[in-house]
Amino acid sequence: MKTYSVLFAEDVPHYGTAEIKAASDADVLVAAADADFDDLFLEPAWENACCRRIVEITDESGKFLAGDISLDNWFVRYGGEPDRRLCDAAPELLAALKSVSAAVLALAAERDPDQPGLWDAALVPARKAIAQAEAEHSDDASPRR
Repeated sequence: MKTYSVLFAEDVPHYGTAEIKAASDADVLVAAADADFDDLFLEPAWENACCRRIVEITDESGKFLAGDISLDNWFVRYGGEPDRRLCDAAPELLAALKSVSAAVLALAAERDPDQPGLWDAALVPARKAIAQAEAEHSDDASPRR
């Protein structure tokens, strides 16, 4: 059985390292994700904890195996107030983009019924952004990996 070193982090800059025994590289990732953080950290304010994650997992030789694995649904966003406002506005922006895309398609059907491809191509970036936002939104109930 191998011994792995797992560096955990919670509500930066609180870090803790644990030695986890596991049969394989894949098993240590599962064990680390299920690890109990309470005994790993020195700070007592656990009721305010967020941003739990595995910073990195290394094997006995020091080889990096995995890192930056979220263990909760919290995240830290860099960029200050402008990025916070953009994140706060994201649901309304997504709804607006969907509405505008539908309106463009309806207008295209009226104006150029024989050339739907022209209008379709114009909406490719909008469709890509909508799909990305909806895919990420559907994952909100599970930890980011």
